[in-house]
Amino acid sequence: MLSERDSLLVFEIEANAFCHQMVRSIVGVLVAIGRGAMRPSEVNERLRVPDRSGLPRPAPPSGLCLVAVGYPDELGGRFGEGAEREQP
Repeated sequence: MLSERDSLLVFEIEANAFCHQMVRSIVGVLVAIGRGAMRPSEVNERLRVPDRSGLPRPAPPSGLCLVAVGYPDELGGRFGEGAEREQP
């Protein structure tokens, strides 16, 4: 989800796992699309190549904030802010 708060772009990204720099990479691509440096239709084709040469740089780490961590019930249940949200 993307929203604007106090002139800032806020990206809320949820997943059951993250790879190294995954969130920064996603945000870098979305910012490039928003600036017109990349078309949304290019994302799939660029992700199919084995290197990152055709993708924008990951977003810088400054401003990146972990808000909540959740766990499945079989591992003890959910913890942290936002834990009341339903999992898909």
